[in-house]
Amino acid sequence: MSRLIPLILLVLLGVIAFRYTLPYQRDIARLTSEATRHEALQTQAFEQFHATEQKIADIKASKENILTQVPRTREQEQVMRDLQRISTATGYAFTQLSFSDTYDTELKAHSLIVSFAVKGPRNNILPFLRSIESNERFLSMDGLNVSLRREDDGREFALLEISLRAYYQ
Repeated sequence: MSRLIPLILLVLLGVIAFRYTLPYQRDIARLTSEATRHEALQTQAFEQFHATEQKIADIKASKENILTQVPRTREQEQVMRDLQRISTATGYAFTQLSFSDTYDTELKAHSLIVSFAVKGPRNNILPFLRSIESNERFLSMDGLNVSLRREDDGREFALLEISLRAYYQ
């Protein structure tokens, strides 16, 4: 019987411990589940925050790109440099160049009208026009006249008369 008493006490102690720790085990499981859910929500919030930061950076870059394409001022000199760079790269030379300002009431924007004529190789007409189209500053073409002619020595050349519009704010 003396051996039975410690066994009975051990079983009784186990029942009491189980009885009092069972509610805590449920609380621990519930709290663990909540902690896991909160960690997932926190991770999701951080991901959304980083996505928002990236969107803000993209908007700032886009704004800078827009200001490059449609600057705040006329920047006539930059338009001249761009056209000179394009004409030199494609083998064209200016024969005429003029500028004027206008205001587009429909778009509510100022624009610089650039009218010019260039002379150059016939086979470079498309590269010349593509370079204007892909220029960093937004240029819209109002008019284009292409004439193919021959030099006295028989070489063909193209004479392009172009009217562009460069917008500014």
